[in-house]
Order: sequence, then C-alpha cells, then structure tokens
Amino acid sequence: EVKQICERELKQKNLPDLIIRDYDVDQLYIDCYDWPETCVARVTFTIENAGLKNAGSFHVRVVFDPAQSVAVNLAVVGLDAGMSQVFTVKTPPGRNCFDPDCAVCVLVDSENRVAESDEENNYRCINKSEKGALKGK
Repeated sequence: EVKQICERELKQKNLPDLIIRDYDVDQLYIDCYDWPETCVARVTFTIENAGLKNAGSFHVRVVFDPAQSVAVNLAVVGLDAGMSQVFTVKTPPGRNCFDPDCAVCVLVDSENRVAESDEENNYRCINKSEKGALKGK
C-alpha cells in the first residue's frame, strides 16, 4: 500500500532566533538643544538571540517616521545563543518624530544574513500616538 505524504514546513529548533525585546512607547524620546533644527529622536530596544545557536554578523534597520523614511542602519558583530544586547539609536539632527502618528520600526537581520528558527519575529513597530507625545529629555 502506498500513502501520499503532504509536504509541510518544519521549524528548525537548533538555529539562532533573533527577536526584539523591551521595546515600547516608553522607550521613545525627543532631545532638543537650542532650536528645532537640532532636535533628534532617540529609541532604546533590546535584541535577544532566543535560539540554540550563535548568530553571526547581521544588520539592524531602524526607521523613524516611515512617512519621512528617516532610517538608521547598525552593523552587529554577532550574538551568542541566549544572550541579549541593548541598543540606543538616534536620528541625525533635525530629522525627528514630531508627526503625531510617528511610528518607529525596527527590523533585525535586515539583510537576511542569519538563518533562523523563526524569521517572522524580526520586525516590530511602535507608534508614539499610543500614549500621546514623545517624552522629552
């Protein structure tokens, strides 16, 4: 007797899994110095390797206010299994999130260099209108 076996996707558990942690609207700030042209938006988040293998080098892309596409790219040397790293990223002066619906989006492994057990958890956006205006500091 011959039975047909349907193809199915298996998630590999013995790979890295890069995820974004500790990233919420309370981590968004606007820093202004003398005048609006000097203002910068700043965000802090944590990237964790929740997988069972070390992750090699990868890039992180942070986009402040996607309507304006203010992007900052980071190169990360790597992240060992079970470890995490905190990042603080800011925009160039004058390129900030004064838009009331400003969102800040983070994409881990933006160039898809790391084979992961779950590729679906590498992107996260937060919107400052969730709690009102950005914190000033």
